[in-house]
Amino acid sequence: MTTHAQQLNDAKYYKATLQYALLGEGSLKAGVCGIACEICPKMTNQTCPNGEAGCVARENKFCAICNCAHTKDVSHCFQCSEFPCETTKQGPISYGYCTYLSGKQ
Repeated sequence: MTTHAQQLNDAKYYKATLQYALLGEGSLKAGVCGIACEICPKMTNQTCPNGEAGCVARENKFCAICNCAHTKDVSHCFQCSEFPCETTKQGPISYGYCTYLSGKQ
């Protein structure tokens, strides 16, 4: 079972990873949902519909999150003022964790 302290450390790591990827300070890519492409099951199984480019906000019949971000003109979910939302619940990251990251607990 994960302790609260571990969850906080995971959240800090996740947030730092996203900032690192978004600021272009490394080669780590973050998908629209916020998960690092390098650990996304679709990427590691080589079944990502976008190939090596990873997920981007665009019309995508396979991903409601990509469609939503494209419609709202944001590159990542957490940039949206409505984050987390019902669409976020469909993603690979737990809704509770998204709520924690947004500060809307």
